[in-house]
Order: sequence, then C-alpha cells, then structure tokens
Amino acid sequence: MTVKFRLYRGLEIYPLVFPRRPTLSGRGHDYEEGFDAAVRIQEPTVESVPTRSRVFRLVTQSAYRSAGDARRACAAYAEQMIDNCPPDEEFFKWDRGEAVSIETERNAQGSPAPTKHPIFADFTG
Repeated sequence: MTVKFRLYRGLEIYPLVFPRRPTLSGRGHDYEEGFDAAVRIQEPTVESVPTRSRVFRLVTQSAYRSAGDARRACAAYAEQMIDNCPPDEEFFKWDRGEAVSIETERNAQGSPAPTKHPIFADFTG
C-alpha cells in the first residue's frame, strides 16, 4: 500500500478515512453509512531524526458520503489548522484552544453540497 500525503507549507498532511460504522467481527465493511475522518499533520521525515506529528479528528454531525469527500475535507481542515497557527508560535507546540470547524454541508471547495439525508447509526443491537 502506498502512503499518500500532501505537502503544505513544509508539513506533511495524511488523511485518515474510515467507515462510520465499525466493522463487526466476521463481516465486511459497511460503506453505506458513509465515512468519518481524521488528519495527521507531521514534520517531513529525516533519517535518524524523530519527527513530530499531531492527529485531529474532524467532528461532523453527518458522515461524508464518499471517501473522496472525506479526504478533501481532511486537506481543507489541515490547511486551515496550519494557516490559523499564530506566526510567532510553532505548530507542534501551539495550543489551538478551540476546534476548527469544517462545514459538512459544503464540499471541500466551499460550494454547497447536495442535500443530505441524516444518517443514523444504531450501535445498540
């Protein structure tokens, strides 16, 4: 498997996309429920030097309809996090205080997304 990342302002951005409904033992993945996402932002890897990284989960009310939508939202979220870091602070030491919000009702380019129906997951049964 090839690990794909995006380089933005000298930091590597890794989208972490996973099915909204956890996979049950002995069953296949359920992609009908949509996808959730997180993003790892890390320093570029250099031999014999430990790299720092941070992982942020994208908190949304509804699932992303496709893995591609989730990956695009990860990139937008990471870029927004990097851009919002004060210039006098280092990103990996910065305490951002509050979460950055990425609208799930819009696509990664900022255009309104098609109307979504709420997705309800029943984890009790």
